[in-house]
Amino acid sequence: MPKGMIILDLPEPPSVNVAYKNIPGKGRAKTAVYKNWETECLYAINRGKGKYVMGSYLVILFLSEKTRKDVDNCIKPALDLLKKAGVTEDDVNCYAVQSTKSPDVEKGKCRIAIMERDNAYFPFIAFGERAAKALEERDAA
Repeated sequence: MPKGMIILDLPEPPSVNVAYKNIPGKGRAKTAVYKNWETECLYAINRGKGKYVMGSYLVILFLSEKTRKDVDNCIKPALDLLKKAGVTEDDVNCYAVQSTKSPDVEKGKCRIAIMERDNAYFPFIAFGERAAKALEERDAA
């Protein structure tokens, strides 16, 4: 794992399609599904205190290969959670984000990798423990 990287294993984010509801005359509000997910994640993150990224950062969101959700619909709730939990200062500082499916993430879970962006910025490359090997084994079968 690269220096300065934070890895969070959390419940799978709700799709943005079910995260918000429209309230006539008041705008949009978080749904109960979103609030419950957020509460569960905040509890899990606060157990591992001391993980903070200051300034510009990069994020990779890994979902299970078994999820039926669109990978792009889970990005906003995940980034907003990182800010609310204090892991990042603000999602406006997110320089790059990638969302992908991984054989290493169990159904109903996600893995979020966060790293500070520094002057040694390199093209954003997805990674995951054992992912390349798992894909080779699956393709060979």
